[in-house]
Amino acid sequence: METFMFNLYGSEHNKAVKHPVTAQMNKKLRDFYFKNPQMRAFLASVEKRDEKFIISGFKGTEFESGEKVINRDTWDRGLLIVAEGELIEFDQDGENKIYKEGSILGVEQFLFNKKWERDLICK
Repeated sequence: METFMFNLYGSEHNKAVKHPVTAQMNKKLRDFYFKNPQMRAFLASVEKRDEKFIISGFKGTEFESGEKVINRDTWDRGLLIVAEGELIEFDQDGENKIYKEGSILGVEQFLFNKKWERDLICK
C-alpha cells in the first residue's frame, strides 16, 4: 500500500473509485480519526454524536503509486483526506505540490461544486 486516503461521499460521484472494506483498513481509519492532529482539528468544533455521523460517512480507498486520483477540470464533489502516503498535485507551470498525511483536499470542490484545477496523482 503506497497511499491511503479518504473520500467523503466519493462513491456516489466517482464510480471509478472502488471502496473495499477490510478489518485492517477499519483499524487504520479509527487510529487516524482519533490520533492525527489535523483530523482532530478538523473535527474539533463538532459535537460527539455529529462526529460519529461524519466518520461513518467516510469511505476508505487505497491507491497504488502512480495512480491518478483526480483529473484536472473535472467535477468530483469529494473531500479527500490523506491518511497515509503522499499525493502530488501537478501544475502545468511545473510548480507541483506534495500533500502528506493529514492533508485535507477538496473543501471548495465539496462545498461549492468547483472544478479541480490540477491533476492529483499518488506518489
